[in-house]
Amino acid sequence: MFENEEQFLSTYRMEDYDRPSVTTDIVAFTVRSEEDESWRKDSKESRLSVLLIQRGEHPFLNHWAIPGGFLRMDETLEECALREIREEAGVEPVSIMPIGAFSACDRDPRGRIISNAFTTIISEQSARLMASDDAVDAKWFDVFYEKTKRKRMF
Repeated sequence: MFENEEQFLSTYRMEDYDRPSVTTDIVAFTVRSEEDESWRKDSKESRLSVLLIQRGEHPFLNHWAIPGGFLRMDETLEECALREIREEAGVEPVSIMPIGAFSACDRDPRGRIISNAFTTIISEQSARLMASDDAVDAKWFDVFYEKTKRKRMF
């Protein structure tokens, strides 16, 4: 038994414990206004869109994904999420909110990686994208909600 914390820390070895990698992902939404090509003149339709980047590296090369990446040792989870969306899509969110942590043991083919997810809403004026870093492309994809009929049980 140790007499004090200083004595305990002098013998503590962090390398004795498994350490997973940590990433952040950021789900960004915007509401885009587009001209409606209907019979009505001067009609605008608003569309909810989500930001996806096209991966430029393995795994999942060329697949569309939520912006994100690995946590650096000198940054917080929030700083990592903001850095990744700025590097991969060229947008700067005003604020972000945490939405959850994802820790399934086999969720990433590279190894044990825990991801912390955030969300943000980007104004239409700030929604101009520019892919860079390890992203080949960045685009807004419209979100559609399909209502399904539920079957009655009795």
